Amino acid sequence: MGWTVSDTSTSNYVKKEEVGAGVIAKIVGTDFKNVARQGEKPEEKGILLFEGNDLKGKPLKPLICNPTNAAMLAIITGSEDSDNWIGTTIVLWNNPDVSYTVQGKVCFGGTRVKKLNADPGRQIPTTSVADDEPPVASEGNVAGVDQDIPF
Repeated sequence: MGWTVSDTSTSNYVKKEEVGAGVIAKIVGTDFKNVARQGEKPEEKGILLFEGNDLKGKPLKPLICNPTNAAMLAIITGSEDSDNWIGTTIVLWNNPDVSYTVQGKVCFGGTRVKKLNADPGRQIPTTSVADDEPPVASEGNVAGVDQDIPF
């Protein structure tokens, strides 16, 4: 395979195209730093550092942890303190239903985190997993979905 359109854009942070349907990542550190592009107003954000590889087998880049991913990690780990997330193994995946605006342009897809649901007797892939289920917000409930809707 040749190069893709996403290969023409460089970033210091993980991109949705680098995780696809899912890659397994272990959180090995957290940080809080300026993520603004050069020449723009400073913008401090939480950063997650990983052990693991992207879809091309390269080491995962850090992830800028937005409020949605931070809330999911708090649920997964039972703690809102990012220092307590270190050592947690998760799945990074591209959710195509995410939409946002960058410089007036609407973009779709975004990197999300979800709990790694593993049966102890099952072999876990080391680089990617299928996106068979949405992120689990709490036992028996799916994030943002009213379970009482009859359909």
